[in-house]
Amino acid sequence: MATTKFRAVIVGGGVSGLTLTSALEKSKVEYVLLEDREDFAPSVGASIALAANGARILDQLGCYQTIEGHAIPLTNIQTWMDGRMLRDSDELLFNHKRLGYPVFFVDRHLLLRKLYDNIEDKSRLLLDKRVSGIGHNQEAATVRIIVRQEMFRHTEVNQPGLRDVEENAMLSEYKCMARLLVRLRKDGQGTPSSNIPKFTDEDAVALAQRSSSVLLSGKVKFADLRENRLPYKLVLLEEGMFRHWIWGRLICIGDSIHKWTPNIGQGVNDAIESAACVANALGRLASLHETASKKEVERGLGSVLNDEKRGATSTF
Repeated sequence: MATTKFRAVIVGGGVSGLTLTSALEKSKVEYVLLEDREDFAPSVGASIALAANGARILDQLGCYQTIEGHAIPLTNIQTWMDGRMLRDSDELLFNHKRLGYPVFFVDRHLLLRKLYDNIEDKSRLLLDKRVSGIGHNQEAATVRIIVRQEMFRHTEVNQPGLRDVEENAMLSEYKCMARLLVRLRKDGQGTPSSNIPKFTDEDAVALAQRSSSVLLSGKVKFADLRENRLPYKLVLLEEGMFRHWIWGRLICIGDSIHKWTPNIGQGVNDAIESAACVANALGRLASLHETASKKEVERGLGSVLNDEKRGATSTF
């Protein structure tokens, strides 16, 4: 671990947080990660799609091979409507040959576990640390946590785990269960975060029963999928992208700043890319300054905004 006084405080140990941690460790940038949960790889969330833009970064970090061995590759894409196939494409095979990495699905729990295992110095990874406040000035950023009231000062990176004051800009237009997407509203306006409902098991059963006759392919109905299901949950799907990512020493990455519905399969890949961009920017800052001023940090993180916001905008 580096001896420099420059330190990043990472709030949230999701995919982007653990990716950033691994990248900073390899760049020898001092850091500490604060996670609210009691486990870095909880058994929550469904499978996620990993594409070339995320896989190449995990490969550089040294954990791609351990993940690929547990993955299910995706070779064909079929589009169906009312039991009739509209499209059957093997374009993903060509993308694999062209880009060097396949598109595959992997359990979110497993991805988090492999990212965590890839980090050598786990003493910097702190569980059960809920952030209660963040402040910053010309000299440092201050993060206040509830457990033991520990204080950390330096650059702060917010990724999923903290709610933004602009959270109402993140909208939900669909709800989802076992990859069945149902539109909530037909006016195209979506539902702001402050009004998003939470669904019960009874709500999930009711939706499944109403959707039982929906054809997923020529002969397979949603009822067939439900009868052979693994654990499932009915959730709202948030999507949106905030305008402001950086404020002084603070930067938001991953789902806390841009979030997509799962059908596009790019949410986790964009989160990994964001983490890599931040790690590169902080690596440059740490190599130039023992203690960077607020303007120097803001200028350095601005390079992340220019590169990553362009890519996120094209996805959105």
